[in-house]
Formats: sequence, C-alpha cells, structure tokens
Amino acid sequence: MGNDHFVPQLLLRRFTHDGRRETPIVAYDLARGAFTEQPISRVCTMEDLNSVDEVVIRRAEAAGVTFDKESLERGIGREIETPFANALERIERHPAKLKDGDVDWLGSYVAFQLVRTPWAMGRHAHEAGGKISYREVLARMLREQPVVFDLIKERNWSLWQAEADAGDYVISDNPVQLMSREGRLLELTPRGLAKRNGVLTMPLTKRLLVRAEYDAPGGVTIPTPREMVARYNSATTAGAVRAVYMPEREFAIWDGSKIQLVNEACPRTYRYDRTGSA
Repeated sequence: MGNDHFVPQLLLRRFTHDGRRETPIVAYDLARGAFTEQPISRVCTMEDLNSVDEVVIRRAEAAGVTFDKESLERGIGREIETPFANALERIERHPAKLKDGDVDWLGSYVAFQLVRTPWAMGRHAHEAGGKISYREVLARMLREQPVVFDLIKERNWSLWQAEADAGDYVISDNPVQLMSREGRLLELTPRGLAKRNGVLTMPLTKRLLVRAEYDAPGGVTIPTPREMVARYNSATTAGAVRAVYMPEREFAIWDGSKIQLVNEACPRTYRYDRTGSA
C-alpha cells in the first residue's frame, strides 16, 4: 500500500520557486480560496494508483495493451516518464524551437496524463452508472489511451514561453485542458479531442506551456505576454478539481475583460463543473 503521483514530481517541482523537489510548492485550494505550502511528495497523489494485478493485465492485453510482468510503476517510468523528462530538459535548455522527436514524447505523455487523473477515473465510473471497481476503471483507461494518443498526435504543437514580465504559469491536479479558441472548456474525452476547433494545453514549467491544435503552425515558440499567461491560467484553474499549484502566493487570471490577481488579499473560490464557471 502506498501513494502514487497522478501528476508526477518531475512536473510539480518545475512550479516551485527554485525547481527543486525538496522545495515546498504553494497550493491554492479552489473551494476555500486559501493558500498553503505543501511538500511535493504529498500533492497530486492517490493510494495505490500504480498497483495492478493479473486480472487487470489480462483485460488490458485482451484490449491490445501489452504489459511487462514487472511493476507498472517501473514500466511507466521507463516507457513514458523518463523519455518525457529527457525531452522536457532539452526543451528547457533550447526553447526556441520544438524538435519533432521531443514533440512525439510530449504527445505520448499528454495522452498518458489525460487518462490517469482522478477526474478521468470518475468519468469512467459515471459512464458505468457508478457501479464499477477500481480494477475495471483502470482497464477502461488503458483501453482508451491508444485512442487518445491517435487523436493527439495529429495536432500541431507549439511552445508558449512567458515573457520576462508576464508572471508565472500555474499547474493543477488536472493539468491537461481542452478548450475552444474562445476559451470555453470542452469535454476531455475522445469525442471532445476529435473536435477540430479544440485547443489542447498543458503547463510544462512556470515559464513554459505546450499547446496542440489542428489548424495552426507547429514546431514554433511564441513569446507570451502577461494577458495570455493570465488567460491560460484561467483555463488551468477552471479545469482543476481541487487545487492549483505555483511558486508564490499569488497568480494572475483573466476575468473576461482584464487581468485579476488572486492572492491572500483578494481570494477567489471556484466550483468544478467542466464549463469553466467560477
């Protein structure tokens, strides 16, 4: 028994003030409108997320998903998280242009991240009428992941680098978002991903965000002003389930007409509903 991260520490540490895993991250509780500092080891975790037994392995293999018979945790690290971490380090060193190989690893990781959050698990349970075991939820997610990847890899990827005075991106407990070009959140399902007007985003670091869409140039890096950082933070926050994470006790959002700072003097509470309502 143990807790596993559904948002990995390799991402979370990039939203601390110094990028170190040992440094606490600032969490903003969306329901209470309260900031706290927490160890990265204790945020975005679920008990036994990566546990898997022979029943799940057989179901997954019947759906065309193969497993080594070693632990799923090591398989995730070797096949998904380590290549993604290496790509992310290269992107951080040379953000001026996305390389095709790194885009492939970004796409693989985003597809993986999409199907392993508590929100994704809850969706599968809801579709089954709420009567579903954790094992069956995991099996459904594993069947869906290749479909999600196929819908993601056809998109054109760009990197949005915050300008020096633009403030920081935030990350959430549900970090991948799909929205329309007008900023409205769309459903994070294979059906939603198939929509041509959907824009897929995920914060990578406090200064970098990746965006994937069908009808836009790919492989480019776009300097991002303060207003756009605030707009992306609004989408990340609206799509979060319980909390967003950041280096300091303040972040910027877009309230529809102007930038608004959320801090201890001016808190704001949210309810999670996938429509972006606050």
